[in-house]
Amino acid sequence: MGLLSSLPPHRRRGALSGGYQWSFLDVVWAVFIVAVVVFLALVFTRARGDPLPVPGAASVRVGAGVPPCAASEVDLLPCEDPRRSSRLSREMNYYRERHCPARGEAPACLVPPPRGYRVPVPWPESLHKVSGVGIGLSTVIMHLARQYMPYGKIAERKGHQGWMKHEGSYFIFPGGGTMFPDGAEQYIEKLSQYVPLKNGVLRTDGSYLIEVDRLLRPGGFLIISGPPVRWKKQEKEWGELQAMTQALCYKSITVDGNTAIWKKPVEASCLPNQHEFGLDLCSTKDDPDEAWCEPFSTYPRTYDLIHANGINSLIIDPVSGKSRCDLFDVMLEMDRILRPEGTAVIRGSHDVISKASQVAQSIRWNVKVHDSEPESGDSEKLLVATKTFWKRPLTS
Repeated sequence: MGLLSSLPPHRRRGALSGGYQWSFLDVVWAVFIVAVVVFLALVFTRARGDPLPVPGAASVRVGAGVPPCAASEVDLLPCEDPRRSSRLSREMNYYRERHCPARGEAPACLVPPPRGYRVPVPWPESLHKVSGVGIGLSTVIMHLARQYMPYGKIAERKGHQGWMKHEGSYFIFPGGGTMFPDGAEQYIEKLSQYVPLKNGVLRTDGSYLIEVDRLLRPGGFLIISGPPVRWKKQEKEWGELQAMTQALCYKSITVDGNTAIWKKPVEASCLPNQHEFGLDLCSTKDDPDEAWCEPFSTYPRTYDLIHANGINSLIIDPVSGKSRCDLFDVMLEMDRILRPEGTAVIRGSHDVISKASQVAQSIRWNVKVHDSEPESGDSEKLLVATKTFWKRPLTS
């Protein structure tokens, strides 16, 4: 009791009651320690648990599934969305062009199959056979096609060829024969009255070929077969086409009949040069990867198989080392255009395949990872995944 008697009265009461009186400084220190512990826990969890620390995958974590999109998004085409186009300018039909959502704007969700969807006939049977269930509209389309074909004899001759048969729940396309027993010249001439595009050089200043050049890899081949290549009454257009390929520095490989082949140069282009089209190299300030990561103008559930070879180059520019696409966004787009029970084969480095495997599981794919071929020198892995056939839960 001698010790207790030496304490102040307020401390003596606390000691006798067995409690501890917290001071303001004690509370501050406790809050600080808790904050430090929470901060370290968050940093440690992110370093180990986030497979793709990038904007598009910010909401995806290991073990977390990507949610389905709304039922109204079964036919989603991100860059062909009429809801976005309706808010754009009508001048020069600007609203009719592709307009993709900005990075981070597209919802991170899986496009669901429509109600009543059935897995289509797999390849190669699908070459001549389709399911007849749920496509009753096709009979209406065929009827309209017979009435409004630009060249009437096609519909007349097509009806006697037995080109389509109905067997059980399938439509069978036997093949054989031709729609043009007398040649297609009349059909092409008729089409030209409705679609007078010719080769597009005069009216577009070669913009079509400039776009082809953008898509074609260095050393690739451009093959044009048909008009205006040595086509009767199109000598002027043929000359302009040749002038345009020369302006693009393409090398003429051969002209055989109505088929012409050019090769795109591998080394530095001959641009700028003296020609009538005013072509020049793009500015070094232009981003060559600006449209690299845009979604395709492809309907959902189109492909049976997607083979992504060297997916590393989609993620990082092999020359500059700069980041290109978010792996999560790439695989989300693959899921959109891959049909249920379709297969994706992805080749890449060990690190990329490890991340791809984690993303694949989050988008409901069944995944197997294999060693690549011996020629790869153990530098690659092979991911083989199957998209599962899931259905969006019905809402009451």
